[in-house]
Amino acid sequence: MEADKNLRNKSSVPKKKTLSSSIPATLWMNKNQMYRWLLGLGTVLLLTFLLAPTIELPSTPLGVGGIAPRDFKAPESFLVEDVASTLTRRQEAMRGVRSVYDFDSTLAPEIVERLKAAFAAANRRGGSDRQFEETLGVSLPEETRDLLRKQGFNARIGDLAATLVQRVMAPGVAAGGEITETDRQKGIVLREVSANTESVMADPGTLVDVNRIRPVIDRALRGVVPASERHLRPVVTALGAAVIEPNVSLNRRETEQRKTAAYQGVKPVYLQVQKGEMIVREGEKISAEQLSKLNALNSFRKKGGGIFGVIGLNILIILLIYIIWRYVEKFKPKLATHFPTLVLLSLILVGNLALVKISLLMAGALARSVSYIEMSSYFYAFPYTAGAMVIVILFSADVGVVYSLISALLIGIMMREGWSYPLVALIGGLVATSRVGEYKKRSAITETGLLVGLANIVTIVALNLISGELWSAKAFFEIVLGFLGGVLAAMVVSVALPIVESVFGMTSDIKLLELADLNHPLLRRLAVQAPGTYHHSIMVGNLAEEAASAIGANALLARVGSYYHDIGKANRPEYFVENQAGAKNKHDKLSPSMSSLVLISHVKEGIEMARQSKLPRKIIDIIPQHHGTGLIGYFYNKAKEKEDPEHGLVKEEDYRYPGPKPQSKEAAIVLLADPVEAASRALVDPTPARIRGLVQRIVNSRFVDGQMDECDLTLRDLHLIAKSFVRILTGIFHQRLSYPATEERGSGDEEHYNGNGASGRKPAKEGEDRSAEDKEQAGEIIRRLGMSG
Repeated sequence: MEADKNLRNKSSVPKKKTLSSSIPATLWMNKNQMYRWLLGLGTVLLLTFLLAPTIELPSTPLGVGGIAPRDFKAPESFLVEDVASTLTRRQEAMRGVRSVYDFDSTLAPEIVERLKAAFAAANRRGGSDRQFEETLGVSLPEETRDLLRKQGFNARIGDLAATLVQRVMAPGVAAGGEITETDRQKGIVLREVSANTESVMADPGTLVDVNRIRPVIDRALRGVVPASERHLRPVVTALGAAVIEPNVSLNRRETEQRKTAAYQGVKPVYLQVQKGEMIVREGEKISAEQLSKLNALNSFRKKGGGIFGVIGLNILIILLIYIIWRYVEKFKPKLATHFPTLVLLSLILVGNLALVKISLLMAGALARSVSYIEMSSYFYAFPYTAGAMVIVILFSADVGVVYSLISALLIGIMMREGWSYPLVALIGGLVATSRVGEYKKRSAITETGLLVGLANIVTIVALNLISGELWSAKAFFEIVLGFLGGVLAAMVVSVALPIVESVFGMTSDIKLLELADLNHPLLRRLAVQAPGTYHHSIMVGNLAEEAASAIGANALLARVGSYYHDIGKANRPEYFVENQAGAKNKHDKLSPSMSSLVLISHVKEGIEMARQSKLPRKIIDIIPQHHGTGLIGYFYNKAKEKEDPEHGLVKEEDYRYPGPKPQSKEAAIVLLADPVEAASRALVDPTPARIRGLVQRIVNSRFVDGQMDECDLTLRDLHLIAKSFVRILTGIFHQRLSYPATEERGSGDEEHYNGNGASGRKPAKEGEDRSAEDKEQAGEIIRRLGMSG
């Protein structure tokens, strides 16, 4: 009795009491919703941290000569004004402006008119020296007045003086020292005031300096005063020198205005600060140029919107995350309800962008070390497609496509360097996604990396053809680095995938193929200790794989799950008929209840063995689900025959597996393939008709028993599964002969039919414990499945 009690405790799968079991279902749903909201919020915050500029200038003002409190690195590419170069260019522009001189062409005629009027006044009756000077408007030296008096204010003197004035003043007469040496070298602008016109005088030396007027007058006098009147030359010279005035003067206001306009017309000179460039290191003295960059960076950050920029970034991120969520919720409802999977999707997205962020920092360091490769060229070497490759390996192609689109948009926001980098990321992600059916071994990751690298090359070549820079050194480095980006993505995935599979219990096809190796320790142990179970599992795998392919389920998962579904039998192989090989049946000495406990215990032991071997979650789930909550019919019927009301009634639930029922198509297929394969071994004369009938009975019984209630198999799926079973078994048995030993094991037909692996002498007949109504319902279901003979 004590042994029976211990085995019962061991065989039943323990149910841990959790918080979720002690609170109402509604509250639990709300709790799940809260977790999803918190996950979404955390994802948005992390993405904002990664995508937003991370530079923060200190609150303490920095100055030239001050010590930098920490490293300052440009989070974005921006322009900073080169103040020194700008000032130099503006000063050069000012120096290039010619001085503006006003030329008064009306002054010489005015002087001529005054000369004529003065001589006319002096020659009138009663004229005097005083009237002459007042009319002329000039105070004459005494010597000049004496010369005029001696000549009796001869009007001829006035005519000669007028001609002299016009000749001397025609080119222009400037005040003494008015024209600087600089103006003489670069020329001046001579503006005609009365006509409002101007011209450039490249050689201002042709202008007459009023302080040096006498030599000019002497040279001009030869052509004015004829030889016959040479006695008038002294008085004409003296009078001309007295009346000639400067008619060219510097217009300082206009000159300054033009210099100001030239100064302001020079555009600022900007320096390009590259993204990731180190502006100043901690402990360095800040130079004027570095301070300018820091100030420009601060202005750039404020110009970027500050808090409003972060809000805008959050809006974009929330919108993109919402798109992903709506897609998963609508088209992948199982993913939406499985919180660990949502966490994994979030981590892949955030992790991929974090990898790009780290690559940006490394690109800055490489650009400083290798000066002949531009920093922007390194951007093509980033492993943009690593996340898409992990997604398509673990999930599906459609999820990979959606991820690639969202990831490319977020990368575009992060890079802020045009559309070339997100385009490379998108195309690479789609190439990785298109190979969804190729990830069957670890080397497929490397192959995909090479293909992504080639896709990067094609994309970069196309972009450089568009920009016309294909034959440049920059384009060459971009092509090489673009190919490297695909290789790096494959390297990242090769390292990350096993970690993700281990931490999150995810199962990729690559992992499944590794587990399909029959040299796996668990399978080798099963082959040695329970050879019958081992061969049974291999056959179940063949049936399950074919059935899964027929309905579009994961055929590889179904096959590998079949290999491991009965590993718990390795602990007590002699209690299962396929391993007895004609030996005495150990169940003959056990009570029906004890036998049922022995059979049920292999499920729990199989789960423990799988966990110790670190099998994936999907494989472990198939171990209990391949029996569901099925009834161990043989021993239940045997117990009912021996039932004694005085010692208690036989309860059906004591003879059922603890479950759960199959939650996936693959687990349900294994649940059907297991008893089909076992029962088929006991068929006498396995003709196609008998095989078809056997498959029909088993599929129907599991369906009626409700074992398919929690998976999403349809009636059409069940029909296709049954057809595939019949096709495979017919091929196996089409030439098999009937041996006497088969008839001796005829009592095992029902035990195999139930998939329990028990042995007994007399099976319960089909329908023996079923009412007539159940039989009629079962027949109707068979007809609905299209499996009637």
